[in-house]
Amino acid sequence: LVPFIYEDNNKDSWNAWLIENKGKTLLFAGDTGYSEHFKVINKRYGDIDVCLLPIASYYSEESPEWYRYVHLTPEDALTAAAELNCKVFIPWGYGNASWGMGDLSSHSALTRFLNMAEKFGTSAEIVILNEGESL
Repeated sequence: LVPFIYEDNNKDSWNAWLIENKGKTLLFAGDTGYSEHFKVINKRYGDIDVCLLPIASYYSEESPEWYRYVHLTPEDALTAAAELNCKVFIPWGYGNASWGMGDLSSHSALTRFLNMAEKFGTSAEIVILNEGESL
């Protein structure tokens, strides 16, 4: 009778955040699709020292346009990293512990990301963390 009790609308924060400390910056991009906002961030804050950008859940047969609008492909993430002028790039959102959303295999996004990074190149240092690993 009261379906909203079980909904979690407006209870999760999917946004990004940027931390500045002692002249260094760290950007966690949150759930995001690609747009000009990465250029705007760089214009406002300058080059980003550490970028944590999502690379997975960019496709779903049920909602392909929506997923593409709100999630980065590995190629989008590389473009965003270039526009942010990331010094260190830590991809996230793939793996067995990630959401069961869209992607066909748990590490397909990471494989695609690494292949595209090799093919197109990046000036950022890429750091791959295993699930549960910290740095």
